[in-house]
Amino acid sequence: MTDPDAFVKKEKLKIDNPLRRSLRRLSVALRKKLFQKPRLIEVPVEVERIVEVEKIVEVEKIVEVIKEIIKEVPVEKVVVQEVPVEILRRELVHVPFYATEGGLVDASEHLRNSKPTVDELNEKKQNPTDESS
Repeated sequence: MTDPDAFVKKEKLKIDNPLRRSLRRLSVALRKKLFQKPRLIEVPVEVERIVEVEKIVEVEKIVEVIKEIIKEVPVEKVVVQEVPVEILRRELVHVPFYATEGGLVDASEHLRNSKPTVDELNEKKQNPTDESS
């Protein structure tokens, strides 16, 4: 049922050369352009056109004009007055700190031997009932 010629390889044309292929395509294109007559029919058609006509139209415009006006205005003269301003200056002042414990500050013998010491003051603050009795 099948055709035995369908499975036989056909021979290819030897147009694989690019120069031959381009010359063949050129000849086919020239044949189409030169030897066939164009089938054109001329039909008259009315076309509407817009024609511009010049008209003079008067339009009122409001235009703002900037003018420079030079006026001399009398001005009071500037008077320089001296205003007293308080200037604050910060200075470091050395205040001596005396300690009653020996060896902290090089103090006199009178201050070293004086009472109460720091330990005694802490005891008095902790036991205020002992002093009142």
